[in-house]
Amino acid sequence: LGLTLTKKFVQFLGGSISVESTEGMGSTFYVTLPLQTETKSLSHDQVTSSKTYNKPRLLIVDDDSIARDVMKLILSKDYDLEEAFSYDSAMETLENEKFDAVLLDIMLGRDKIGINIAKMLRERDDYKNTPLIAVTALAMTGDKERILASGCSHYISKPFKKNDLLSLVKEALTIPG
Repeated sequence: LGLTLTKKFVQFLGGSISVESTEGMGSTFYVTLPLQTETKSLSHDQVTSSKTYNKPRLLIVDDDSIARDVMKLILSKDYDLEEAFSYDSAMETLENEKFDAVLLDIMLGRDKIGINIAKMLRERDDYKNTPLIAVTALAMTGDKERILASGCSHYISKPFKKNDLLSLVKEALTIPG
């Protein structure tokens, strides 16, 4: 499953993946990504106004940097994004800032699962009704129902399609009525 996800992310980013394998010796995987040489510098006005948000704010919590980069690439046009790479960094960020929605990987390491973050957030008044979107490779029968019952409001399995993620986030942020 990990190789399948990696291949899809690498291809999405315009790269390639290859393998060299020798029986009895093992395999070596090579990932090639295009080099981005364009850099952007921020003016003083852009830096000082960086805490003014004109778009909905999303927190992406995922321990896989490629998964975070793919989500940022897809969502950055329409949303102000922050990211957390671990359970602990997510908890610290959520303690200090408020987001309109949280995209939450469920498997963040041993005993540090995203469901624990969802349960904690549902107990807080400031996050009680915030969309919590599970973005996970857990896609076996019953996983979606278990994750939604644990506090997440929405679910999408990896690998996902660009338009599916965009539609789900838009749906999650739409207030009924």
